[in-house]
Amino acid sequence: MRIDIRDTIGTITAPTLVISGKHDFLVPGYQTRELRDLIPHSEYVELDAGHAAFLEKPDELVEIVRTFLFT
Repeated sequence: MRIDIRDTIGTITAPTLVISGKHDFLVPGYQTRELRDLIPHSEYVELDAGHAAFLEKPDELVEIVRTFLFT
């Protein structure tokens, strides 16, 4: 399965937070960083977690999202 949104991703104007897991083997970090680079003015955070950061680091993930949304 392959999805290519590179042609339209640059049109995103909403504040965007891109979160990556340092040990994510399903979505490699280089792909997440490419996503970050293609979304204008996006913010990027890398957690010391795998693909399931919401299970591995739930408190840290919630704090990152809260900070992004409310600052």
